[in-house]
Parts: sequence; C-alpha cells; structure tokens
Amino acid sequence: MARAIAEVDPDAVAATATLCGSGYKLDYAERLPDARRFGTLFAYTKFTTGSPGVCVLFDNNTGSAKHMKLKLCPNKTGATCKVDEDIYMWDANGRALINRVMSATVCD
Repeated sequence: MARAIAEVDPDAVAATATLCGSGYKLDYAERLPDARRFGTLFAYTKFTTGSPGVCVLFDNNTGSAKHMKLKLCPNKTGATCKVDEDIYMWDANGRALINRVMSATVCD
C-alpha cells in the first residue's frame, strides 16, 4: 500500500520525509480512516549502527485546519507511548473521524 500511495502523491511523501531528518525512507503509508482519506499516516525508518529509528507523521487531507492526535506505543511490555496531540477530529455526531490503533517499533 505504501508504494501505491507514494506513486499517487510523491510530493506528500517527500515533504513529510524531510520533517523526520536525513536518512529516513518510507516504510508504510495508510489512508485513514478508509478510502475517504481524511488523513494519511506515513511511517519512515532508518537504520544506524545497531539501532533502528522510526518517524511517524500524520498528514491532514481534509482541506481545512483540524486538530489531531497521534499516539505510538512500542510493542513491548511496560513501554511508554509517545503522544502528539491537541484535540480529536470530530464528526457532527461527536465521534472521532479517525480512530486507528496499530503497533510500532521503537520510535524516535
């Protein structure tokens, strides 16, 4: 799926990669919550001597300013999640437009 998204929107892939820093390569991309694509989740990885790095970014595709939340939890017992948040994207009924849970490796 990441390759298909990268082919459709290479500018977004390049722009978000620069936010991670040098050496990161696109590993995963997903349109959220589904084909309606309110946002796109991009995951980049880089490998340095002995340790992988992961950088995850969320691209707002709604066409207007929205507050969002991104929470990443390493797939390890007792690990602390990293959160970047303000307020959720709500629909007219008070439900989150995107509410996705997935696992990730160690995050930078």
